[in-house]
Amino acid sequence: MGYKLKNDWKFELYLIFNETKNNTETNNSSSDFILRIRVYNGTLKTH
Repeated sequence: MGYKLKNDWKFELYLIFNETKNNTETNNSSSDFILRIRVYNGTLKTH
């Protein structure tokens, strides 16, 4: 999901579900929710 403001700033929001399987004796698997928020200026060039 993303949103662009009038002054070319952009906001992006990601919600990720990650499930892993571990080969350890104490934990057989792990489930994680990852929330990523990105804020950047859409007019700036990296080159």
